[in-house]
Amino acid sequence: MGSRKPDEPGRAYGAMIMGVLRGWRSGWRAIGQQRGKAVVAGALCLAIALLSVCAAVLLDSRDDAMQRAQTVSQNLSMVAERDIRRNLEVIDLSLKAMVAGAEDPETMALPARQRDAVMFDQALTAKYLGAVLILDESGNILLDSGHVPPRVQNYADRDYFQAQKTHPDLGLLISQPIASRLSHGASIIVGLSRRINHPDGSFAGIALITLSVNYFRDLLAGLDIGPHGAIALFEHDGTLLMRLPQLPSQAGPLTSIRGGANFSRFVNEASGAFLGRSSFDGERRLFVHTKIEPFGLTLVISPAERDIYASWRHRASILGGAMIVLAIGYLLFAELLASELRRRSEVETELRVLSRTDALTTVANRRGFDERLEIEWKRMKRDGTNLSVLFVDVDRFKQFNDRYGHERGDDVLRSVALAMKRELKRPSDLTARYGGEEFAMILPQTDRRGARVLAQQICDAVAALAIPNEASEGRVVTVSVGVATFESDRRRAKDARGASSLDSAGELLKAADAALYRAKHQGRNRVETDDAVELETVGEDHLA
Repeated sequence: MGSRKPDEPGRAYGAMIMGVLRGWRSGWRAIGQQRGKAVVAGALCLAIALLSVCAAVLLDSRDDAMQRAQTVSQNLSMVAERDIRRNLEVIDLSLKAMVAGAEDPETMALPARQRDAVMFDQALTAKYLGAVLILDESGNILLDSGHVPPRVQNYADRDYFQAQKTHPDLGLLISQPIASRLSHGASIIVGLSRRINHPDGSFAGIALITLSVNYFRDLLAGLDIGPHGAIALFEHDGTLLMRLPQLPSQAGPLTSIRGGANFSRFVNEASGAFLGRSSFDGERRLFVHTKIEPFGLTLVISPAERDIYASWRHRASILGGAMIVLAIGYLLFAELLASELRRRSEVETELRVLSRTDALTTVANRRGFDERLEIEWKRMKRDGTNLSVLFVDVDRFKQFNDRYGHERGDDVLRSVALAMKRELKRPSDLTARYGGEEFAMILPQTDRRGARVLAQQICDAVAALAIPNEASEGRVVTVSVGVATFESDRRRAKDARGASSLDSAGELLKAADAALYRAKHQGRNRVETDDAVELETVGEDHLA
């Protein structure tokens, strides 16, 4: 078998070819697995895309929720600010009328009831108004709307009285929240005052109207800003006039927000909106603030962030949950589909293998042989190597079947196929059942001498099985072998006998079949070879 080139390059080549053949099955399986993976990967990408779109929509609707809350809060703030401004302007007009009357000697000289009718407007009897007073320069009540004679009380120690006395041009002054003295501290009020002057410009007292802080609370309590929202009204120095919901510290006056983290923004900006955390309860809110000028007040409407997003979170949980369930379901469906594709691919792979395998002998069938021969022929022409083909026929097989039965005949075919496979030493060699009792072998990189040696070994191996066959010349089952070889050694000259070259794999098979025919007619249980064929030149066929 040395002429079959069993050297290391040959072995490597054979291993490569056999690896390719073995790879057919795993290759088709890999294709099926790749298809399954592609389906799962595609489904995963689509699920991620759907979830991404859903997330983008939800984030956009979240921004919309915040924008709507800000718009609504700004609208509420504008309405409340206008209402407060209008009522304070009315009170200020009344104070100006009171100052004008107090500074007019003729008005002050009128009888008490007539004087009060001139100085005190009927509007000053509104629900939330407290005392309407004219205080003299000592802080005593000089005139008291609705009370003749006036009640006795002194307000010289009040901050607003001292401020008006000290600053002639102060104008309208809104005091800090204080406990009402006339109600003995039962109510919390703010005092709105203006200075009254003598004709020489010296301090003559103040006009004072007190307003219950409940006015602001009841006015703003009707605004719906959510269960965790808050509304606050404070003076520019940070003194809190009112807050909803009411703080425990608001039971008394003079609660201040001056030290709060958000106070500087309230003071420095005429209006605005921002997200922040309350310095009172730590709640995160949207603060929408606006100044009420010229009264030195700031109104803040602040819905809680959790209330703003409550409806959005509910919708997001439903939509997001539905999308997640849909994505999971889609992935499960894709996995089932991928599993089915893998299963079908495996079945198709098995069918492809079975379509190229002889069911009786488990060697390659005619189809597998033809495909492999075409591959090896093209490789031989391209690489300039040798290629041998063997035709093997079981001698007197028809008579064997007639004498021993077809079942014993099938056993003989299996035994012959096994004996032939055992004689092959290289993974690149192929044994096939060509039809009936006829077998064929492909021997890449094998010259005529090596092919003939292997053919004789096959004859000897089958005979050594000693399977009885009375119809055979040797009384045992034997085979005849025809060998055809295509030798492309360019170093050798054309055979002197003028042997013709073979132009196709089919012609190589015909040569092997002709050699088998000679073996049959020359006594059987023997090996015959075709005439030597060489490739004269290496032309375009090498690129086939």
